[in-house]
Amino acid sequence: MVSAARSVRLVGESDVVLGTIAAVLPVAVDGKRPAGMRQQPFAVQFAVEATGPVPAEGLYDIGTTIDGLSRLFLQPRDPRTMIAFFN
Repeated sequence: MVSAARSVRLVGESDVVLGTIAAVLPVAVDGKRPAGMRQQPFAVQFAVEATGPVPAEGLYDIGTTIDGLSRLFLQPRDPRTMIAFFN
């Protein structure tokens, strides 16, 4: 997995944002998970240092790997937080 408090440079199609991996959070699940999916999904929350508009939802190169991936689909949660889900 990944540890929190790691600085990252998020490079998207229309945005470049500096930030920090702020938290790795478990995602609650009910019932049995389908075959091939992790038993405990999680979300990685990024605290972004943007001073302009909220960064756009989309694919971002994160400059490091999380669970073997270096490009993640990030969704803004508020003006200074983005999140990626790992199912």
